[in-house]
Amino acid sequence: MLDDNYFEKRILIGLTIVWLVIHVLLFKYYGIRNLFDAVGYVKGADFLIQHGRLIDIHHFFYVVLVGLIAFFRILFPNEILPYLIFQCLISGLATLALYKTASKIFNNRLAGIFSSLIFLFWFDAIKWNMVTMTESLMTSITCFILFCITHFKGSKKEYFRIIILLTTLVFIRPTGVIIIFATVIFLIGYNWKHLKNRLVSKFIVIAGVSIICIGGATLLFTHWDFTSEYENGNIVTYMNKNEGTELYYESLRMQSDDIDLAKPETPSILKVVHFILHNPYYALKTGSLKVWYLVSFIRPYHSKRHNVYTIAWLMLVYTAFYFGFKNVQAAPIRLFVLIVIIANCSLIAIATVDWDNRFFMPMEPGIVLLAGGGVSYFYNKLRRYIFSEEQK
Repeated sequence: MLDDNYFEKRILIGLTIVWLVIHVLLFKYYGIRNLFDAVGYVKGADFLIQHGRLIDIHHFFYVVLVGLIAFFRILFPNEILPYLIFQCLISGLATLALYKTASKIFNNRLAGIFSSLIFLFWFDAIKWNMVTMTESLMTSITCFILFCITHFKGSKKEYFRIIILLTTLVFIRPTGVIIIFATVIFLIGYNWKHLKNRLVSKFIVIAGVSIICIGGATLLFTHWDFTSEYENGNIVTYMNKNEGTELYYESLRMQSDDIDLAKPETPSILKVVHFILHNPYYALKTGSLKVWYLVSFIRPYHSKRHNVYTIAWLMLVYTAFYFGFKNVQAAPIRLFVLIVIIANCSLIAIATVDWDNRFFMPMEPGIVLLAGGGVSYFYNKLRRYIFSEEQK
């Protein structure tokens, strides 16, 4: 009789084969995507190799990515393909981590299989493995964090592992602070029963979380001043710079002559607060449009075929996510995913959406994780229905 380990190995081998086939096809279709930011990171890595320092203070927030590219450029001079292969391999491990995570929280291997397949077949997301930017590694590490908190038992080794992953994540992409915030909330929830009779401990925890939130927001807004985007009315980043070209779309920009902005010397985070308080209607309208374009993936400069495909795909994913969210028994994981979605959407609402929707990526692992459980739920209902019909 075949045991569980036999089926587990076959599933992992099958997912690995699917991962390999998809990435071969992606390389054949996309090749190496030399996007603007990607070229900048490679240039920064080469500068680091030659001069032993970062090309710009801005790269401090991406030092893990730049350092990894530099490492592979030292091993393989003037080549970028070896780094991309490494990035794809990490994504492959993340796929298997998703399988293990979904299988555990839904107590169902099918949920794990469906989560992994959604992750691999979400082409608008998996394509970031083909480019030397932050999205691929950020997504993979978020999958590893989901795996860690799902299997969390409270040991020092597990705390250390999570801290290493979070530290790595935040120096791959600064928006990793969103994942840090969600993880801290998860850990508080995990330990809350030990604090329920300790008022001082509760106060310290709440104060600590508040400091982390304020500190993270201050760090983020110190380096990125989003108020210039408000002034220019951009829904999608730098849309104002394309005015008069074929890439300019009025629907992706809002103009207003009476926006009340804070003084230039005001700290960035206070500029954002000032803008929201003094321009509530404009802030709500632009914020809603930004979130809509974020979660819909639709863009007027995409082809109609691509937009139709996107709508159909997302309707399936979001429907499955809803039922997965509704039926998962692991409340801390559900809270983690919800916090990441709310925090990321809030950040985009006060910033701008990017052209390729890469700012969606912090949310993708959690959505995929629960969507797999939703598909499994429908599959099991359909199977029971067919079986009951056959018994009649």
